[in-house]
Amino acid sequence: MLAQRKVLFINNDLNMHNIHGATGSSESFNYGIPPGAAAGPIPFPHEGETILLCNIHPQMRGFILTLQNPFFAKVDIDGYFTINNVPLGKYDLATWHNEFISKEQTITIENEQNTRLIRFTY
Repeated sequence: MLAQRKVLFINNDLNMHNIHGATGSSESFNYGIPPGAAAGPIPFPHEGETILLCNIHPQMRGFILTLQNPFFAKVDIDGYFTINNVPLGKYDLATWHNEFISKEQTITIENEQNTRLIRFTY
C-alpha cells in the first residue's frame, strides 16, 4: 500500500471545468470545478498512471503518475536527470512518457558517489 498521496485541483481561470480520470486509469473520479474553486484533495492511493480529462474542454489533458517510491526525476531540456540519495543495491530503472513505450534498464548502485551515464534511445 502506498503512502496516501493527495492532489488539490484549483481552477484559476474564468471557465468551468469537469476533471475526471479517464477509463482505464488507476483512479476514478469526476468533479465539476467552477471558476475560482477547487476540488480535493483527491487521494491517489494506487500505483499507476491516471489520465486527466475535461468533458467541457476536450483539448485539455494531463497525467498523474503515482509511484511506489520517492526515487524519480524529470529530465532536463538536454535529457539529463539526477536521482539523489538512492540506497545501495540493484534496481530496475524505467522511463515514462505519455506518448512513448516505457523502457527499462537494470542498474547497480555500489557506493554513495555512484554516477553513471544511462542512455535510453527512442
